[in-house]
Formats: sequence, structure tokens, C-alpha cells
Amino acid sequence: MKKPTSKQAPSASSLPKMRTIKLENLEPRVLLAGDVLVQNPLEPQSSGVLVSAQDNSTASSSAQDSSLIDDLLSSENVHPLEVVSANGSVQEAALVERVNGNLELAAGSTLVGRGDLGGGLLNQGVVSPGASPGLLSVTSFEQAAAATLHMEIAGVQAGVIDGHDQVQVAGQATLAGTLELALINDFQPSAGQVFDVLKWSQRSGSFTSYKGLYAGNGIFLKPVYQADRLQLVATALPGISSLSVPDVPQAQQALDTVLTAVANTVSQTGVSFDATLDLAGLRIAGQWNVSVAPLAGGGVETTFAPSNVSALWTSAGLQGELTGLQGSLVWSGDGYNLSIQGKGRVVLPTGDALSGDFSVTKDSATGGLQVQATNVKAQLGDPARGASLSLTQGSLSMSLQQGAYQVTASGAGALLGTDGSSFSGTLSYVANSVDGTARFEARNAQLVVQGLGSLSGDFAFASRTTTTTLVKTQELLVGVRNLQASLTLGDASLAAQQGWLAVVMTTDTAVDGVGAATHALAVAGEVDVTVQVDSALTLSGQRVRLAMNPGTVAVSREVPSTGDLILMDLAPQTLQISGYFSASISGVLSFSGELVLDVSHTTRLLSNGQSVKLTEYALLGSRVTAQFAAGTGAGLQVSQANMALVYAKDQASTRSWLTTRGDVQSLSVGGYALANVETAQWSINRAVSAAAVAEDTTLD
Repeated sequence: MKKPTSKQAPSASSLPKMRTIKLENLEPRVLLAGDVLVQNPLEPQSSGVLVSAQDNSTASSSAQDSSLIDDLLSSENVHPLEVVSANGSVQEAALVERVNGNLELAAGSTLVGRGDLGGGLLNQGVVSPGASPGLLSVTSFEQAAAATLHMEIAGVQAGVIDGHDQVQVAGQATLAGTLELALINDFQPSAGQVFDVLKWSQRSGSFTSYKGLYAGNGIFLKPVYQADRLQLVATALPGISSLSVPDVPQAQQALDTVLTAVANTVSQTGVSFDATLDLAGLRIAGQWNVSVAPLAGGGVETTFAPSNVSALWTSAGLQGELTGLQGSLVWSGDGYNLSIQGKGRVVLPTGDALSGDFSVTKDSATGGLQVQATNVKAQLGDPARGASLSLTQGSLSMSLQQGAYQVTASGAGALLGTDGSSFSGTLSYVANSVDGTARFEARNAQLVVQGLGSLSGDFAFASRTTTTTLVKTQELLVGVRNLQASLTLGDASLAAQQGWLAVVMTTDTAVDGVGAATHALAVAGEVDVTVQVDSALTLSGQRVRLAMNPGTVAVSREVPSTGDLILMDLAPQTLQISGYFSASISGVLSFSGELVLDVSHTTRLLSNGQSVKLTEYALLGSRVTAQFAAGTGAGLQVSQANMALVYAKDQASTRSWLTTRGDVQSLSVGGYALANVETAQWSINRAVSAAAVAEDTTLD
């Protein structure tokens, strides 16, 4: 209950005029109504020194004595003990009739104030010591079963304004009834703090019930009965950072009932109330059925069983809800166990969402939470807006501790929203709040992309969406490492291996979803390649750089991968294949060097005037080493040369031709270097395949 507001003591000037005031030592006697105690009101009375107003006072009163009285009476520490009756009347405790020197506080009455009662106290009503807060000293204290001791707490020191109430019993304390606690002045206890609220020389009994033992923020004021005192020890509820109940009497009473059973180590069942519990990364709210059971070895086990409860993720930006929870939260001593199950989803800060059937338990190794889920589903991108991925029939494992999370999920993967493309393999999702990882990935999987080819390796995926007034653009970003692929870039067909590749699959649709979609493809990478042209020419390349962006807009993206991010930066209308190539053209030429490869389809005239449709493989580069075979100078070798070469293959037959030109920086024959060749050049234009040689034709 709320204490009555402390009243200001009257000043000396407001008292009747006194003729004389003197100090005198008196024999022990009954305290008179006109006597004023000269003592620190925080300490028990230890002397019989009184200040008495005498009717035969003289006119020579001491100004110093008058000042002392004024100071005492106006002190902020003066809060006389008073009894407030059930009808609201107030009487000084010193004037209340005593029984054998003891004050018997009737039911419905309240004792308030601070100081020494000057006798024993039988509490059948409410005792509320202090003046927010203060000390109450009695020679004995007995509390009836229906009575209440109300104590206020604002700090760890007893009796001071920013401390806590305390009752000091010089002799016997006989306890029963209720101990009611109230935190004041916005005080919030911390785990480990101790509050001595009651002291005695001897004790029998204990409080039957408690109110206000829960102090908020997961702190329980645990009653500990010592030999000479009752201590309230601020104790963290195991695993619970916060427990809150509605601010209604029924819920507060139910929580007090549970904590009373915990404090008294007794059995309690049949308690139901609404409550919100904050655990390590999970907020669980709803109606709970709570029971308390004593343990054989001492202490109790408290069980919270959900009745109509849901949960929200609260760790490191996670969102999402679990509903229809079943299971239990059990705590005993300083430990707890959690096992709950429900349906729902978890949404990560990236917006990635995973749904399924969840099970949450305590991680005994870390003290955090361990989450498992089955029938997991997830989706990357919107298939109605373009290329997207789906994960189905999956499983999930997630750990939550100290505000951080780590998530791993895997299931069957599928590529949706694009015709002619497909994915096969296990699709996984990995996320870690510590290093910021959050991506879909697939190891040893296969992806077929229309217009590009078939890719195998280790994949990572991301989705990106932008919207303008009329157009919504969705991109599926794909990074591949440990690559094995059959690729088509423009007119070039390549077998690629090792290295990495980045692919951006773009789809533009109308914002309102009406109309046809347009698709684009951008590719960048660095791989080893093999280009099998025909039986006469096979190109091999190491660390060959691939770049393809046929669109009219530059593409600059950070593409995820199972290793480092891949930086793609492509100018519009780009198609380039460049790197270290080597090849041998049967019977004519072998070469190696840094070259740019361009493949195109065209129509040309032969030397005999015939028109032919060709696929041309053009190579241009510098610092080339070339070896010329018989017919162009046996054993002739050039190095550090600039070279242009076109190998042309008839699209309709096996015929092929070679034309090449280059300068000579260094020339040797049979291993002997020739001097003064800096201005020399070579030029070849001839048929390569047997059919073309027989015709003796060359390219025009």
C-alpha cells in the first residue's frame, strides 16, 4: 500500500510561548505526551534525557536551548511514528494505549514512520516503516497470519532516503503473514545486491506469502533467512532477461503466488496468467500455465507451459513470429531448460525469410538458444518478376547467443521465373551476424542458363530489385568458383574450367505487371579455356578474362561467391575474351602469348571468286612467340612479336583457311639468332584443311 505523505514537523516559533526550558536527568518513567525525544531518530533511544516544558519557567530562557529545539523539530529526519486507523484517523504511536508495554496494531490499521517504538509490536494490520525509506526499532516483533509488513527499496543502505526500509528487533521476531515489497524512486536492483530488511536476536516462523519479489529486468528478490536477519538477494532468473505481466491485479497476484512458492520451497499448481518472457534472442508472450515443485535435493523446479503463446525473434535484427507454441520453460536453481515447438518463420536483416516447423531449445554449451526447423522453405527473388531461386523440403539450424546469430539451412533447390534455364543440386542458406555473411549457396551443383551454357561448381546467389515509375527490374546475381562449364559468349563456344565466373540475369517488367518481360545477360570471369575449332586447331587459354554485356547500359555489381566478392564492371556492348593463349595449326604454325580472341560469323570471297559463309576466330596480341613449320622456313622462330591472326572455317564443310601477319623483334633459325631483323615482318594467307589445299584457294 502507499504510505501516507510525511508531514513537516512544526517549528519552534509555532509552539506556545515557554517561560523556561531546562535539561534534566530523570529516572526511568512513563513517557509523557509533552516530552520531546532528544536523539537521532535513526537510532534506538539509549538515554533518558528529555526536553520538558515546565509551567514555572523563568524569563531568562536560553537562546541556545531554544535553537536546539527548533533544529530538532524542523529536521527532515523527524517523521514520528503514527497509527492510521481503518477510518483514516491518525494518532501518534506514543499516545496509543499499550498492552504490557507492547503496541498491538489492529487489523485495518497501519503503522507508519520511523524511529524507536519504545516497546514491542504485534502487527495484525500493516506495518510500513520509514519515511520513504527509514528504520523502525522495536523490542519484539510478532506478525499475524493476515497482517502485512510493507517495505520500500530505493538502494542498498538501510534507513536513508536513497536506501531501504528496515525493521530492527532487539529481541524475538515471530513471523507469519505477508512481506510486501515496493521499489521507489525508479530504483532497479542489480544481480548480487543484498537488502537487509529485518534484523532480530531470535526468530521463529517465516513469512507465509510475498508480494513484489519480482523486481523487473529478470531480477528476483530472493528471501534468505540468516541467523540474525532476513536478506533479500537480487538474483537473476535463469535464462530470462525480462519477465513482464499485465498491470492488472489478477496477473500480479498470480506472479506473486508463483514466486511465493519458489521462496518457500513449496508445491504450487493451477496458476495461469499472461506474461512476456525475454530469453536470449526470443520474446515469448501469451498465457502460461505455471507450476512449482520441490526437488528432493532442495530447491524447486518452476515450469512455464504455454497455453496460448507466440514468440518473436529479438536477436541482432531478426524478425518473424512463431505461433501455436507447445513445450515448456523450466528453471531450477541457477539453471534452466527450454524446449518449445511452433510454426513460423525467421526473417534476417537482409530480408531473407525462412519458414517451417521450428523447435527451440537451450544450448547447454553456450547458454544461448539452439533452433532447429524442418519443412523449411525459402525464396530468393520473385518468380513473377524474373529469375529466382526456391528452397523447399529443407532443414535449418540456428544458434542465438549474446545478441548474435548463426544460421544454416539446406534443401532442394530450383530455378524459377525464366524459360530454358534450370538448377539442380542442394541449395543452402548461410548467415552469420558476426562477419555479416548472408547468402544462398550451392556446392557441387549445376546451373543451365539460356544463352550462356551449362555451369557446374560452387555457387553463391543474391537478388537485387530496383523500381522506376514504369519499370521494375529484378536481377539474379550468380557467382561461381571451382568452375566446369560449356559456355557460349557471342559466337564463341568455350570449355571452361577452374577460375571464377560472375553472371547477372536481368529481367525488366512493367510495374503493374502487365505486358511482356525483357531479359538480359551479363558475364564476367577469369577461367582456363579450351576452344575446339576443328581437327586442325585447338586453342588453349590460361587465366582467360571473359566479359560480355550486350546491353546498352553499363553493369557494375558486387556479386557474391563462396569466396571473396566478385567485382563486375562492364561497359555497354562489351564482348571480349583475352588471356594467355597457345595453339598449333597443323603443318603451318604454332604460337603462344597474350592475345584477344574474337569470334564472328561472316561471308567472304575466296581467291577463286566463290562466296563462302565462315566462322572466323581472330586473335590479336603482343609479346607473341611463334614457330613456323615447313613451307614457311623450317625451324624459323620469332619472339616478342606483335601478331594478328584469323582462322576461318567454312560453316558448310570441313574447309578452313589461315591468314596472319606480324612483325619480327627477334628471329632465330635452328636455334641460331639472326641480326638486324627489327623491321622484318611475316605474312601468311593460305588454305589449311586438305579440301581447301586441294582447291589451292586463299581468302580475299
